[in-house]
Amino acid sequence: MSVQHIAKARVVKVAVGAATGNRLARVLFAGDPVPENVDDEQIKRLLDRGLIEPITDESNEAELPEGDPTDRWSVPQLKQYAGNKGIDLGAAKKKDELLAAIAAAAQPTPPANAGN
Repeated sequence: MSVQHIAKARVVKVAVGAATGNRLARVLFAGDPVPENVDDEQIKRLLDRGLIEPITDESNEAELPEGDPTDRWSVPQLKQYAGNKGIDLGAAKKKDELLAAIAAAAQPTPPANAGN
């Protein structure tokens, strides 16, 4: 099993894909997971420069920033926030889907038969 990493710096650019094939650049923000298909040499360089850090299995809880969720939050942070608030995320998996589900849950629902 490979060690998983998260971005530690505010912004980290990584190359995704096989070293001998087509590669894509991916921009990560602090707290975002590093994709599994980033090669080991690049992982070592990023670790040495302090741009990423290994994920520890001791705690599955992400550190939550102050305030309401924004697009700067990582997917694990958004999931933890929703779990802490009892928000049902449904099938949401991507950051924009999670933010939409959290925003929808924050909207007050009108009482049933309020006009009758």
